[in-house]
Amino acid sequence: MQDLKRIGADGWTNPSVGVVNWYGILGRGSASVNERVIQSVEPVLQEDGLVFLCLADHAG
Repeated sequence: MQDLKRIGADGWTNPSVGVVNWYGILGRGSASVNERVIQSVEPVLQEDGLVFLCLADHAG
């Protein structure tokens, strides 16, 4: 959790601090790490500070 606090405090997109690729949580923005673009690096927060979950039905 300390890693997430540091990454978030630095704006979510600084690869020298760290980058998170969120799965199952709605994210936005991107960051370049070792010439690779990572998507959905900043979690989208609700007004109460909780994150939005992404729920999808891929069954068709």
